[in-house]
Amino acid sequence: MKANHIAYPTGLRILSKLEPPTAAEWLDLAEWRRSIILPHLAKMNLERLGDVPCLMSNRKRKRFELSSDTFATPWNMRGIFDTAYRPKSAQRIDSLWVWGLADNGEWIAVHIQVEMRDLPEDFTGRELERIIGYQIEGGGHGPSLSALDIWEMTGTSPRRLNRILAKAIRSYYDQKSAEQDAALGLLQHILGEEAALRARGCNVRQ
Repeated sequence: MKANHIAYPTGLRILSKLEPPTAAEWLDLAEWRRSIILPHLAKMNLERLGDVPCLMSNRKRKRFELSSDTFATPWNMRGIFDTAYRPKSAQRIDSLWVWGLADNGEWIAVHIQVEMRDLPEDFTGRELERIIGYQIEGGGHGPSLSALDIWEMTGTSPRRLNRILAKAIRSYYDQKSAEQDAALGLLQHILGEEAALRARGCNVRQ
């Protein structure tokens, strides 16, 4: 008699060991999650790059634009985004990365050069003062990237890559559940009205 083999989803096969996942396994899992998100991207509520919170002044609640009109701003690009900040304490020019999945399903990393300033004494830390320039990698701009590339370029851990993709999937589930509830509400109106029409001798299918 042949043994019955259970076809586990790829994600579960990657996580089939008992010990904590290795970096390579986290990366494989991220690529798997990207693959299952792809068919749904067009229906997801994707974030606009210009609406990523790190591109806003914390105190002024103000969006920042590039400091020169010579740059073609990519702020209308949509996707699943997260940020990674790499400060250079000896300089005012810091590196800010926005990475994620672009709306075409490819990994994307946007390297933004920003100038920071110290906050007044009644505030702590620093804030973005102006954006100097940017460079886009992946997302249809040049060679395709992998989850490994995102890790190496932005310093974002493979575990966080997966956390952000999982968050996007949960958000999509909530979105579709709300849509289904709304559609059910409409259907219930119709069903009630059709029952009333049938009670009055009407054929509701004609």
